[in-house]
Amino acid sequence: LKISALTCFLAVAFQIVIGATGIRAAEPLLAPFVCNHNQLRQEFYPEDSEGSLAEAQACPQLFTCSVPTRRHLWRVTSNPPPIYIRLMFHIIAEDDGSNPAVTPEFVDSQVVQLNADYLPYGIQFFHYTRIYNSTEYRVFPAPSFFSADQMKLDVYLDPHLQFNIIVTELTNPGNSWAPNPDLGDPYGFGAGLMMSLVQFD
Repeated sequence: LKISALTCFLAVAFQIVIGATGIRAAEPLLAPFVCNHNQLRQEFYPEDSEGSLAEAQACPQLFTCSVPTRRHLWRVTSNPPPIYIRLMFHIIAEDDGSNPAVTPEFVDSQVVQLNADYLPYGIQFFHYTRIYNSTEYRVFPAPSFFSADQMKLDVYLDPHLQFNIIVTELTNPGNSWAPNPDLGDPYGFGAGLMMSLVQFD
């Protein structure tokens, strides 16, 4: 059974959707949560010497979509109602439009696989694709999700209406990056997905 990297990363997208649709009331913390996102955030926001910004935004202590009572509401039944998620792919090319990271046809094939992977769970995706010309972003160093904030601000379209996915060549270390499900505004420019060719091919 082939499961694409896009399927794995879009699992995070689905967490964002279901986490954001419920009432975000305070719920009891089930266990301490530790991550190293605060260290990454401080690399790019050194003025945050106390790590308060990192703690509040990059490493939150409360994951509403992981609380069992919330999570169990989304258990798959034998006949789940369809859920449709809109994706917007941005393929990065050079300034003159040459050397796109991938072709639109390749994106189409990935979404076909994605829909096949999620079909048993009643989840389907429909997508749009565009070429975004930027030599600056065609090969981009991205040691963390936060290192590309300006790229996301420049490239994303209507993040409150669709899940944006940037496809380009990321370096240092070349990982794809998806946000923490409870990271800030799931409908804003802090959300979306940066898909590196290392995983997307």
